[in-house]
Parts: sequence; structure tokens; C-alpha cells
Amino acid sequence: VGSIGLYLGVTRGVAPRLGLLAAVANSLAAAELVAMLLVQLAVKAVEAHPDRTLTSIWLGLDVAWDLFGGAGTVLFGVALWYHPRFRPLMAGSGVLVGLVLVILNVATFPTPPASAGLIDVGPLVGVWYVILLARVLFVSRREAAQ
Repeated sequence: VGSIGLYLGVTRGVAPRLGLLAAVANSLAAAELVAMLLVQLAVKAVEAHPDRTLTSIWLGLDVAWDLFGGAGTVLFGVALWYHPRFRPLMAGSGVLVGLVLVILNVATFPTPPASAGLIDVGPLVGVWYVILLARVLFVSRREAAQ
């Protein structure tokens, strides 16, 4: 929902195609997350300690979630570059954290980066979105007051 709001409220007017692709990628990431959680619940309901074969199924879904989320973050970052109120800091940092997320997941596939001894960039991506949404609220209230 947040990604659709970012598209409609921020990027549609300055980079409509990039913003739409970002919202679609993030929506697919959310669907992957739901699929991963449902697979985990279903497997653990039948097998308390699943073997590597079963856990690799949700690890694959976890990587897909990160790849779609990373792609959406990069695309939103690029789209924000066209908006004067969000460049260069918000746009550039979005591209950076999204690229790091994608690169680390591709480099360590099929193992998640944190399990491979690297950092999990997912929480940093989440922080970026929280800061972005706070910035959107600040900008919208400031423009409404003018």
C-alpha cells in the first residue's frame, strides 16, 4: 500500500514509468513474503525440525523477496531523482541500499547474506522507507501550508 501511495503521490508526476515499476516490484516482494511465511508455517506444522531440502524452499522465496524489494527500492530511488524535493540524498541513498541488497543476495545465493557471514541489508532498506515516508509527510504538509 505504501509503494502504491509513493507512486501515486510522489513519482507519478515526475517519473511515472519508473514509479509504477517500483510499486509493482515492491508489491511482488510483498507477495513473495506472504508465500514464504505460508510455506514456513505449513512445513513447520508438519515437521518441527525440517531438513535442508524443505528449508531451501523458503530460502529461495526469501531471496526472491529481497530481489524484488531491492529492485523496487532502486527504481524508487531513480524515480525520486526526478523530484526536486527528494534528490540527491533520498534518491541516492535509495539506489545505494537497494543495489547493496540485490548484490549481496545474488552473491550469496542460495544462502541469505546474514547466514553467509555478511550483513542483512533488509532492515536498512526498511529504515530508508520509513525516512522516505516521513519526508513525504513533511513535504506534503509544508506544501499544503504554502
